[in-house]
Amino acid sequence: MVVKVKLTATAAVTLDKVHELRRAGLVQGTHFDFVYHPSKSDWLDSGTPSSVEFTFYDDQLASFYTLKWQ
Repeated sequence: MVVKVKLTATAAVTLDKVHELRRAGLVQGTHFDFVYHPSKSDWLDSGTPSSVEFTFYDDQLASFYTLKWQ
């Protein structure tokens, strides 16, 4: 089952989390994928903060990292 986890995070924090997953022996494209969304704003509103969406291909990994990161 595919599980998506969305976090509010900067680019630096996102890369730290990706490195953490890789150090744990996980392989991008096999165990997880991610998409970074930079912040967006215009003069009309306060904007949208940057975020990252991790896709885990294993329920247990998704549960573990969701609890660890939130």
